[in-house]
Amino acid sequence: MTLLMLAGLLGSPSVIAPPPTSYAVHLAWRQKLRSNKKIHDSRVQSSLTIKLGRRGVVTACRGLKGHSVSVTGPPRAGEPQRPPDRLDESSEKQQGYRGKWRRAKGKLHLDLNPDNRVCPQLPANNAGRRLRRQLICKPAAQLAGLERVGDDVLACGYVRGTPVDDGLGVLISIPGVGPRILLGAKPGLVAHWARLGRRAGITLTVGQAPAPITKDAWRKPPPQPAKPLTLRGRR
Repeated sequence: MTLLMLAGLLGSPSVIAPPPTSYAVHLAWRQKLRSNKKIHDSRVQSSLTIKLGRRGVVTACRGLKGHSVSVTGPPRAGEPQRPPDRLDESSEKQQGYRGKWRRAKGKLHLDLNPDNRVCPQLPANNAGRRLRRQLICKPAAQLAGLERVGDDVLACGYVRGTPVDDGLGVLISIPGVGPRILLGAKPGLVAHWARLGRRAGITLTVGQAPAPITKDAWRKPPPQPAKPLTLRGRR
């Protein structure tokens, strides 16, 4: 007699599925701000994939592709005439990680150390990003405004003492919540974040990825998510 047959005889409604072992996010981020005569427009597309392996081993790969444009407008009346100044900057970054994971009290703990064997480092010998990353994740549905994202979406924050810069490239400000990393169980989560103006609010749209997110997803803009949920707020 199989376990499923035995469960049926005992009246068990179903077999509990094991927790997910793969999480990922594919993010499009844009911020456009105006200050005096200067306009700064930044765009980033990034991805983070995480695999929870046996014996508490975790591997991860993050990548990001960014482009920013800064334009200083024409001079004011009475100032010397000159053409607008424009500065374009682009970057591509990738880093692999290996470390330990554990679940405790309903939370997922991740301890990530740089490991170029998981995915190649870009740019090479980028020592400034070879830093340990520690995260604590819990179900995102426990946070205000994210109740409808689903049971397989995690909201992660950096452990106190982790460098404040976002070395993983997917930290976003969630309206009403604050800075978090959102991760969806396979196939993963797609997120579009935008703030178009200093006085404008934040718009965040999230949903399930239409196909599994891969390590090099960051090289392309993320697709539109399935059954999207949109949040708006000041911070």
